[in-house]
Amino acid sequence: MSCEGDQSLAVKFPIFENRLAVKQSQIYLRADVHYGQLIFKYSLDGQQWQTLSELDYRFISDEAGKGEGANFTGAFVGVCAQDMTGSNINAEFSYFDYNERHD
Repeated sequence: MSCEGDQSLAVKFPIFENRLAVKQSQIYLRADVHYGQLIFKYSLDGQQWQTLSELDYRFISDEAGKGEGANFTGAFVGVCAQDMTGSNINAEFSYFDYNERHD
């Protein structure tokens, strides 16, 4: 989900078209930042990674905001899941790791 912080506060779901139906109990997720691109990837085995979506990295920061809400919280990273099917299915995360690379 992203919001460019304009007066309408319109929210966009840029990955919606690239949704992934998970048919196994374990999936690996990662997000890579390469200069101005935020690249979301997934893997079924933790070895072979597939790109799910690429977004403009500027929009995870509130520096992109306008008006009263601009420059409020700064950028942060986390993981969450929502059961959009109504099946009351839980999501469990084994670990979360953040690595800053300088290359």
